[in-house]
Amino acid sequence: MTGVQRSRLAPITLLAAISLLTGCRTMPPIVVHEGPLADRDLAMAWVKAANRDAGNFSEQLRVEAVLDDGGELSTKLTVTNIAKFDGRAEILVKVQLPGGEATPEDEDGEAEDEDAGAASAVYRVKVKKDRGDWIAGEDRFDATIGDCTVVVGVGYAQVHAVGKDFVLDYRVESDLPALRPAGGRVNFGGAFYTTTLPVPRGRLTGTLVTRGPPEEEGGEPVETTIDLEGSAYVEHRASDLAPYRMATKWFKMRELTSERTVVLSAFQRTAELGGGIQGWVLVASDDGLEAYEGEIELRPREETLDADTTYGVPALVFLEGKDGPGFRGVVRLNTLTRRRDDIANLSTLERIVVKRLMKPFTYIFDDAEFLFKVRESDATEDEIPWRGQTTFEFQQLNPE
Repeated sequence: MTGVQRSRLAPITLLAAISLLTGCRTMPPIVVHEGPLADRDLAMAWVKAANRDAGNFSEQLRVEAVLDDGGELSTKLTVTNIAKFDGRAEILVKVQLPGGEATPEDEDGEAEDEDAGAASAVYRVKVKKDRGDWIAGEDRFDATIGDCTVVVGVGYAQVHAVGKDFVLDYRVESDLPALRPAGGRVNFGGAFYTTTLPVPRGRLTGTLVTRGPPEEEGGEPVETTIDLEGSAYVEHRASDLAPYRMATKWFKMRELTSERTVVLSAFQRTAELGGGIQGWVLVASDDGLEAYEGEIELRPREETLDADTTYGVPALVFLEGKDGPGFRGVVRLNTLTRRRDDIANLSTLERIVVKRLMKPFTYIFDDAEFLFKVRESDATEDEIPWRGQTTFEFQQLNPE
């Protein structure tokens, strides 16, 4: 990979990582050290007048799902004032059935508003509306953007989307509590950043109604109804802190399968915010929360210099929890799969604004190995391990 030379890890470091793998027991109940959230607590941050007037405000809701038949489904809803968008709302919905391939985006990283992506087994719609042309409710997360609606509360999410040749309706439900991890929050002089997980893991059911060409000339389009079932994850983030003021680095990992959901999110605070790294981690299955630390300490190690950017790219990331009887883990970043210039992926207007303030690059490892352990209680040394392999992203926003 251009600019980055990854050497073999030192044997002593590998031995430390491997030492996390011993033992396996039944998981005890997870204690969540957070107050319960209600539907109103999950309302869009946009409904607050102060946020509507904040130039650095943005929020994003994401639903990601793996379908039982091997397909994938995603919904991304974004509202932002950044780059002078002044309250523009955008929703992108995509269903990729088995055998489908994602449609490429255009040079500005955007697709046509009503392009359903009629290529084999992929259905996609993107809608944008300016301030005043879309609707937000106040009692829960509730947004209507064109013909698309998204409603989210504690333990559920419901989406209706209309594309050029399809109509999608789905609902995600879960008995797990909504989470607002301390490691995903910042309060700095009245400015804020908040991460909320309305559904850490849930069951998705729905229908996709596709409209194909008529069987006879001049006839009606042929409709086909496809039932959808799968496992889903719902996340909401909102902030009025400029990204370059909040973080210098991001560490992100997500595994979503039919068996479990594993998410790690952490960032290094800027010197203005006191420095240091904060974050959170969870492991959930259909049986419940298997591991959850709302606040973790993260230590990157074995950095290799990228000669092109001068950024140090870690090969190992060690984790330790602050809550509960004890959490520790390690992620080994094996092969650098690709290196992404994040400015190149922005729209033209965003690119002009961002390049004056940041030089973000993301390093993606598709075969990262993670090893997590949780101690049952203060009275025992027994630990329950989780291990797996998934994609890890390390992003640096600016030189230090």
